[in-house]
Amino acid sequence: MPGATRGREERRPGIPRRLRMPLLLLLLTLLAYLPALNAGFIWDDDRYVVKNALVRAADGLPAIWFSGGTKDFYPLLYSSFWLQWRLWGDHPFGYHAVNILLHAVNAVLLGFVLKRLRVAGAWIVAALFAVHPLNVESVAWVSQQKNTLAMVMLLLAALAWLRWCAQERLRGYAGALVFFVGSLLAKPVAIMFPAVLLLHAWWRRRGAWRTTLLETLPFFALSAFYGAVTVVFQQGHSIKGQAVGADTLLGQAAGAARALLFYIGKTLWPADLCMIYALQPNDAVSVPDVIALAAVGVCGVLLVVAAWRGWRGPLFAAGYYVLMLFPVLGFIGVGFHFYSLVADHWVYAALPAVLVGLVWCGRRLARLLAAVTPRIGMWAAGAAVLALAFLTAAQASLYRDQRTLFETVVEQNPRAWGAHVILGNEAFSRGELDEAEARYRTALRLNPVYWEALNGLGIVHATRGELKPAIELFERVLTLRPDHAHARRNLRQAKHQLRRRAGDAEP
Repeated sequence: MPGATRGREERRPGIPRRLRMPLLLLLLTLLAYLPALNAGFIWDDDRYVVKNALVRAADGLPAIWFSGGTKDFYPLLYSSFWLQWRLWGDHPFGYHAVNILLHAVNAVLLGFVLKRLRVAGAWIVAALFAVHPLNVESVAWVSQQKNTLAMVMLLLAALAWLRWCAQERLRGYAGALVFFVGSLLAKPVAIMFPAVLLLHAWWRRRGAWRTTLLETLPFFALSAFYGAVTVVFQQGHSIKGQAVGADTLLGQAAGAARALLFYIGKTLWPADLCMIYALQPNDAVSVPDVIALAAVGVCGVLLVVAAWRGWRGPLFAAGYYVLMLFPVLGFIGVGFHFYSLVADHWVYAALPAVLVGLVWCGRRLARLLAAVTPRIGMWAAGAAVLALAFLTAAQASLYRDQRTLFETVVEQNPRAWGAHVILGNEAFSRGELDEAEARYRTALRLNPVYWEALNGLGIVHATRGELKPAIELFERVLTLRPDHAHARRNLRQAKHQLRRRAGDAEP
């Protein structure tokens, strides 16, 4: 009978509806990032994994957590690398596979968080996040597993907090606190999360300000403590007295405005992505800086007016975006500011806010055009996801080795002295001393006090037997960075060879 047939068809086994989008996101992420599985180790991956003594030591876990022997206090990240090194050693494939999986999990968790927040088009936002090229730096760079791991913990903390807000069960609150701590221990990307919780209370829990403030006090205390620890480690290991960022408040504000607009622009038009951008911190405020400050100010005023009229959602999204980026906007010294004011991996946690706004605008436009083409919204979303996936695959393919990646960097930003030094190191490892020297000298022309270029040039001279200029260069490195262990060892070896040569020359 027809009715019985329909009943049997409805009971036919298949993938549950609630799992279809998560599984689709996992598959989509894997396909977009297939080239990253063939990527190698780059830049600082050696200090995180390849040459990290604590990661390689069988008894390294206690030291990772309690000795302070790592350059950053990311014990959860280093513990993850400690475990992974026992599984695949120095082969990069396993680390990249884990990072891609973590990113895919983040896309799924983001979809669930946005659904709980009742954000329209939640799974479209999650799909765009999964394949957006701005995330390639976080996913295809092994050391940025700190980003993806911290984001997993942050999203789990958000889900637990939303469960606490809905049901007020202690298990939800405890889960939010535990996952928040886990996120901090992977990377302090979640350090502004307590402020986001207060902003959420203003948006959704109206009238619960005092209660939410009391509830978030432990989160604020943990953020303050971990922020202080991070500053100590940054000053002691990454910055070490070098000039990073602008010195004046106006210069910092201008840099922050430029960075905020820069990330939005790259989200809307992800072309010419670069590991080291030419945008630098600067105390001298230019006309573009004034325009950027004015644009951010006008947007802020419009968002406040919209919130006053009852549209609180846009201000919450903008507030989340600014809060998650605040630690790297230039008001606080960060080591990477030595190279660039902006970096793709910094926007990883903040990106969903811009994508939510983009999807909201797309949905409004689709409604206007629905009378002409009813399915235009669906087709446009699908086209956007596929286009971004192709761009992501192309961007991820650049990470197959350091030479490919950083040659692309210097093509896009010829003033990236850090990239020239890395290419010089690559040339030296191939025995191409003239090419290495040219790269180091280019870096020194761009930045005369860059100690790594001085050290590399000194090694080239020492390899050629030109010991006196090598010694002078190593001494200059130690003047700039007295704790540079490699330069100290190189200096000692060069002086020893010079003494031996002098001894051999005596009659």
